[in-house]
Amino acid sequence: MNLIDATNIQTALARAATAQVDWGRTDVRQRAARMHPVQTEIAQAADDLCDLVTLPQRRSKTETLSSELLPLCEALRYLQRHAAKVLKSQKQGIAGRPLWLWGTHSEIQRVPLGRVLILAPWNYPLLLAGVQTAQALVAGNAVLLKPAPGCEAATATLVDCFQAAVGTDLIQQVDSDPAVAERLIRAGVEKIVLTGSSQTGRKVMTAAAETLTPTAMELSGCDAMVVLPGADSNRVADALRFGLSFNSGATCIAPRRIFVPQEQSDHYRKLFGRRLAQQPRLHVHPAVRPRMIQVVEDAIDRGGQWVGGPWDRERFEATGTTPPLLLFGARPDWSIMSADVFAPIAAVCDYSPSDPLVELISRSPYALAASIFGPRKEAQRFAAALEVGTITINDLIVPTADPRLPFGGRRESGFGTTRGRDGLLAMTTPRVITRQTLRHPRHLTVPTAGDEEILAGILQLNFAAGWRRRLRGLGRLVQGIKQSRK
Repeated sequence: MNLIDATNIQTALARAATAQVDWGRTDVRQRAARMHPVQTEIAQAADDLCDLVTLPQRRSKTETLSSELLPLCEALRYLQRHAAKVLKSQKQGIAGRPLWLWGTHSEIQRVPLGRVLILAPWNYPLLLAGVQTAQALVAGNAVLLKPAPGCEAATATLVDCFQAAVGTDLIQQVDSDPAVAERLIRAGVEKIVLTGSSQTGRKVMTAAAETLTPTAMELSGCDAMVVLPGADSNRVADALRFGLSFNSGATCIAPRRIFVPQEQSDHYRKLFGRRLAQQPRLHVHPAVRPRMIQVVEDAIDRGGQWVGGPWDRERFEATGTTPPLLLFGARPDWSIMSADVFAPIAAVCDYSPSDPLVELISRSPYALAASIFGPRKEAQRFAAALEVGTITINDLIVPTADPRLPFGGRRESGFGTTRGRDGLLAMTTPRVITRQTLRHPRHLTVPTAGDEEILAGILQLNFAAGWRRRLRGLGRLVQGIKQSRK
């Protein structure tokens, strides 16, 4: 496999551009059908892929299979079944066409963007990079895939699976050095898809601004988990334990801020304590550790009480591991309540019936996802008031793997959409083709004295309030036609 590094950027871009032209002209059904051998290759390479994902926070192959490979193959199958319909050209018929555009017939086509640079994350290097790559390819683009440092080998095997189906020029792996990605952006790509931190997002957008390259930013989260009165407390406790331990807490939509009813605070403190007791120590990514120490120490200084494994800073600094940690007594303005720390920690804030709970949740700069636990009707009403990208009721994390669902956030959590129908459309741009069938279109003729009355009559007939005003508009239209014929 040829790796794109600082020495061959222009050559790689030229290869991608050449391959993309023919690929983009291929029928969508044929492009989507190529995803079947990709899913076959991934299934056959599953053991190797699990071995190559040597992420310290990944505790077992089970997590890689369930959180990455199965959802990825489902996404590939979704594209095979639905991509042609999603990307089908839309003809605009007579119905709804403005009267003054009589004779025009239009079609909206979805066309590829060109070369898509995908900047993949370290926490889910197969699923997120794989789905984004598949959508870009099926949409007719070429892909330049940059893995996060430490994920090079797994990405190489993933790239091999795609290259076996589409060739070596349509998808190329980029050196994991961020400087290479920056040079690619400056050299010229047609879209950038980043999954990463908001800090990285700002750097990428700064570079993209120089070339006005469109971007999709799937950034960090500090997600709220809302417990309503009447929630199944055992379900809540099981979900929290799962959310803190799955992938060692290194998930952008893991629960970080837990809001519980004030009158049930003691109950949940005891219940969470039992669920988190004797949990194994989990690995925290080196890049996350300084920020984790900062927010944990700040919470301790403010009087927060930890439930679960005890916080041992000395051991954490020596080993990079910690049991799941849950802080009780947090307030909305504490730093832990707005920190995107990809680690097995969360904070609990109690609320009273008089508290503006939606406002408290919205104080965080992140708006990626939220989970709500409680009676269905009450939970749905509360969900309708939250301004986040994804809301899960009586569950968390896992349902978002549905390949039909779009994914994206707001504010510090980014913008744009990946995955699902909307994610596929986002890998294209609309091209509109309009055909004029009139032999003598009115706007190409020399203006007449009646044109003003005709236009004013059409405007009043179509948009004025009340039948009397519309009748007057009809009268002006008829009068204008008579004047134009003199």
